[in-house]
Amino acid sequence: GISMYTSFSTDAEIGGRRLTVYGIAYNGEALICFTEDRQAAEEAASLLNENSVEPCHAMEIVEDSFIR
Repeated sequence: GISMYTSFSTDAEIGGRRLTVYGIAYNGEALICFTEDRQAAEEAASLLNENSVEPCHAMEIVEDSFIR
């Protein structure tokens, strides 16, 4: 099937520091930015796709699984 969740990166300024943050998009629409680790974002996207997670639950799962 078509993978619905993808990882993406965006540049952010946090506390005066420019950094790249990564997150999850659903069908191209950004859902959540949560990490500076590209691999973590890719793993989160894979996890959501493998489990066919509904977008309304995606953020909760990412927060439980990936945000320390």
